[in-house]
Amino acid sequence: LSRMIQVRGFKHRIQSKFLDQMAIQSTEMDKLFGGRLIDDVSVIGMDTYFNSGSAVGVILHAKDSKSLSQNLTGKRKAFARKNKDIGATIRDIQANDDSIQFLSTPDNRYRSFYAVSGDCHLITTSLVLAKRFLEAGRGIGSLADSDEFKFARTNMPLERDDTIFVYLSTRFFQTLLSPQYRF
Repeated sequence: LSRMIQVRGFKHRIQSKFLDQMAIQSTEMDKLFGGRLIDDVSVIGMDTYFNSGSAVGVILHAKDSKSLSQNLTGKRKAFARKNKDIGATIRDIQANDDSIQFLSTPDNRYRSFYAVSGDCHLITTSLVLAKRFLEAGRGIGSLADSDEFKFARTNMPLERDDTIFVYLSTRFFQTLLSPQYRF
């Protein structure tokens, strides 16, 4: 995806910084068996300011939700054990009736929230994004319910079986230009 939308100011370390902060590591087993666990992948976010710590996440739509959850939780626990010397910890945060797993280090080099809604698993750098993901899973403010998204999907229906579908809402751009992001 990054190669398709690359612009002049593109910095190659952004992808590794993003994956590093969320403590996502891929193993050879993932390459062999990932297709049996994951049906689809989405990248979501509230901004694109990677250099200053963007609010982004990866949604994995599971073929086998229980196995994917065990895989991700196991990797996160192993990561925390391996990085115990730098203060890596995992704790649960309650958000209404949902639980969000938070993996972090004191310096926030690693900052990763993990939330599950149905067969969708989110790993993100942002607690706000994790909470919004869970709300959307309950049907509160779902992007799929917006007229703007429905119009985009009529022009680019699922039946096209596109490899990549990029949707950036009007609200996304308005938020990027809001005072909290500009200053």
